[in-house]
Amino acid sequence: MKEMVKSNIYSKINKETRRNKMMPVKKASNRKITPRRIRKITSRKIRKVAKGEVIQKKINRDIKKIISEKFNKNVPKKIEVKTQKNIPERKVIPQKKVVEKKIVSRKIPEKKIVPKVSKERIKINVKLLVSSYLLVSLIAILGMFFTQSNVNTLWYNAIKPNFAPPSFVFGIVWSVLFFLIALSLYLCLNKKNGNKLILLLFSINLFLNAFWSFLFFYMQNPMFAFFDLIALWISIILMIFFAYKTDKLAAYLLIPYFFWISFAGALNYISAFMVTLV
Repeated sequence: MKEMVKSNIYSKINKETRRNKMMPVKKASNRKITPRRIRKITSRKIRKVAKGEVIQKKINRDIKKIISEKFNKNVPKKIEVKTQKNIPERKVIPQKKVVEKKIVSRKIPEKKIVPKVSKERIKINVKLLVSSYLLVSLIAILGMFFTQSNVNTLWYNAIKPNFAPPSFVFGIVWSVLFFLIALSLYLCLNKKNGNKLILLLFSINLFLNAFWSFLFFYMQNPMFAFFDLIALWISIILMIFFAYKTDKLAAYLLIPYFFWISFAGALNYISAFMVTLV
């Protein structure tokens, strides 16, 4: 393939050379050879030589194009490399790395909001306290009036259980219990939400307490006294229930009273129904 291309190129060159040969040659003139004539002749020759160089350059370009098209080869072009002067390289000073300090946000503990407690003095209603204590003490005196005359009698010693405590223990326990009852009544009535129902329950309870002493010691009837004590026991439960709604401390003060009445109920039951067994 290359040979065919070369043959085509050389055929073109031969044709151009033949044309030049077939050109009619001018006859020599009889003119004198002068310096001016010499200059003209030399200039013509130079032009012809220049034309020949131009034609040769065109032929070379055509050859390169044909070869590149046939064989897909890009003919490398001469690249003029400009020579640079040896410039002294600048010393690159390494920059210091700036370390960014990470700001760590510390969690500040939230202050607990404590509700301000009012430092107001607890106002004591002296009249109400005295009146509640007098009411309870009157019931205590009335019950003591019925019991003292019949405590050391033969009848009581005959029906008294063996595990019953001595008589002076009853006096100490009842004095403490009556004080707690009076304090609980005062706490309930001193509240704003204290109602008449609590006063009614306390009064019924105190009445049943005094009535028990009347039935057991004065009437000497332990059976009826036992039924009265059941009603007294129920009234104490109702007192604790309603007192808890108004004041919790008032309800807690009535718990010893409830246990003591339960113990007294056991003694009353034995003396009323199980005297022969004891």
